[in-house]
Amino acid sequence: MILYPKDQKEAVFRKIRTLLSDPNTPRGAFSQLAKESKIPSATIYQWKKEVEADLISQDPVKGTPTHTWSSKAKFQVRTCYSSNE
Repeated sequence: MILYPKDQKEAVFRKIRTLLSDPNTPRGAFSQLAKESKIPSATIYQWKKEVEADLISQDPVKGTPTHTWSSKAKFQVRTCYSSNE
């Protein structure tokens, strides 16, 4: 297992977060990131899974059943959908 410098890994994680948050991320963006950063694609995709899991755990809605949501989370969803009507 290769250990990457902390600053390099953090920079790649930030780039992964940016790519995941952009709905217009082009196909092959993660492969391109692997080439640019000189990190194997398999490592980039593993880190992508870690970032996705982290993002889901931070979001009260994604990946959790509604009966486990807090009142605040339910209110936020209701407010969001009410303002779109």
